[in-house]
Amino acid sequence: MIRQTLQIAFVALATAGCANPFALREGEPPEELPDWWLSPITPQTTLLDLVQIYQNQEPSLITMLLADDYLFFPDPADALGIPDGGVLDAEEEARFTRNLLDATPAAPLLVLTETDEHPDPEQYEDSIELYRDYVLTVDDPFGSQPPIQIVALGEALFLLQRVPSGSEWEILDWKDQRGATDWSWGELKLELVGGS
Repeated sequence: MIRQTLQIAFVALATAGCANPFALREGEPPEELPDWWLSPITPQTTLLDLVQIYQNQEPSLITMLLADDYLFFPDPADALGIPDGGVLDAEEEARFTRNLLDATPAAPLLVLTETDEHPDPEQYEDSIELYRDYVLTVDDPFGSQPPIQIVALGEALFLLQRVPSGSEWEILDWKDQRGATDWSWGELKLELVGGS
């Protein structure tokens, strides 16, 4: 009886210090996807999901769109003086997205528009480059009072690839080109992940 009581006490103590095995890790996407989520079975739907992540303020879903070896390359003018040229990996992209969406009380407005100079190829195999003009409007995430809106304009070049184990697509590289505004998407990223 004493032995059985000690065993029960040991098991209780051992499990008391354990984290909930069913809890999501920070930044892990939920098991149930929201109604607006589109299965990223084409490069175009992958970018539509990116827009929806911003507009629905769901930063944890960004990791579902990024390749393991994903890299973001800011405009060279934005990367001056930043270690590694300001290049961000998937973990830093997820952190940026979380920081931005958590810091903006209203949902950001993100518009991606196909550019005339770089039309999408009609056929593609396992990778594709898509050019998109972007307009990203957010409430100032840096705490200015009263809050102002920041508008970032530019062009993004997305290199997408088919996921090796399935039919879905993911973003492998993302290159930012600054537009004619004070802010670019890349500069916002660098500021919010501890850059310049």
